[in-house]
This record gives sequence, structure tokens and C-alpha cells, in this order.
Amino acid sequence: MFKNSIRNKLIVLLLLITIIPFGSSVLVTYLYTKETLTEETTKESVNLLYQGKINIENYLNELNNLSLSIYNNPDLMNHLKSSNYQTNYLMQDIVSNVMLTLLYANDSIKRVTISNTEKNYRISVSARSNVVFTSLGMNVNKEIFHKAKNSPNHLFIESIYQNDQLNSIAFHRAIVNVPANNIVGYITLEIDPDKLSELSQRLYHNETEELDIVSPRRRFHFSIG
Repeated sequence: MFKNSIRNKLIVLLLLITIIPFGSSVLVTYLYTKETLTEETTKESVNLLYQGKINIENYLNELNNLSLSIYNNPDLMNHLKSSNYQTNYLMQDIVSNVMLTLLYANDSIKRVTISNTEKNYRISVSARSNVVFTSLGMNVNKEIFHKAKNSPNHLFIESIYQNDQLNSIAFHRAIVNVPANNIVGYITLEIDPDKLSELSQRLYHNETEELDIVSPRRRFHFSIG
């Protein structure tokens, strides 16, 4: 019986000598692997978010620059300041060419509109219609123009919803009479949100999350998702 006791103790000791180092090695390997995978996943997520942010910024900057490009056309600026659009056919051609150029400069643009609140007219063009001259009418939302005028960059971004779904995103820019400081009109680029959705689809889980886009001044612009 004494021999059996010694043998049992030796067996237990042998098992402990074998199992403890092996178990410790497995535990250490597991913890190290888990930490490494967590760090790699976190790093990959951060890189993905950063690249997504850059892609969205580049896209929005492209649209912003398009709205600024009208300042490179002195004939259009002269029209906004003084020309009578309805009777000046040469000016009509100039304005039409500018607006068509803007419309087809980016595949996301659905409509381009130039509004003049002082002379109460607007000129618009879309992929489905020719250049159209109309009066602003009583139903125009001049609050949008007011927000664009008073924005630090003379730009206001509006989310347009239809049946609770984001249908369009409108970039409203107040056009300043440079070098003076008065407003001579407003340009609106209405864009399809699908491109933004495409650029941001890997940045969030669209069934449980939404993506909010805000300015550096923490000003909310719109949500996707």
C-alpha cells in the first residue's frame, strides 16, 4: 500500500510537471494571439475609417469646388449683377453653357439651379430637362438662401427627404459680388446620395448604425443609413 501511495504521488507529480507548463504555454499563446488579433483588427478599422474619411472629404471638396467655379466666368458674374436674362439671348447661351458644364461635371449631380432673389427668377437644368427660366414664386424657401448667406463660407448643405428616405443632398452657395461684398445670387447643386452611400458603406453597419457627416465646426450636415 505504501508503494502504491508513492506511485500515485509520482504519477500526480509527473502529470503536474507535464500539464502545468503545457497549460501555461497554451494560455500565454492564446492571450498573445487574442491581443495581437485585437490590435490588428483595431488598426485595420482605424485605417479603414481614415481612408473612408479621406474619400468622402475628396468627393465633397470636388462638389464644393464646382460650386466655386462660377467665379472663373466673368460673363456669368456680369449677368448676375446687371444683365436682363430674358431679353439678352447671348447671355442666355452663356448661362446655359455654364450650367450644362456644371451638370455633367459629376455623375452625382441631378440638377443645377441659379437663383436671383432680388430680380425674382431662377434658371435650372437637370439631366431630364433643358435649361428653364422661371420666376421664384411665393413658395420658394428663402430661409435656405438666408442660411447660405450667413454661413461663414456662404455655403449651406440641405438634406432633402422623400417618404422618410434621403432623396437628394443640395449644396446652396451664396454668390458674392467680388470684390464687393453684396450677394448677387445663389447656386444650388442637387446631388444623388448614392455616391456618398457607396463611399461610406464599409464604414458602418447599415442595419444597426447610421453615419453622420458634420463639419469641422461640429455643424451637422446629414445622415446616411
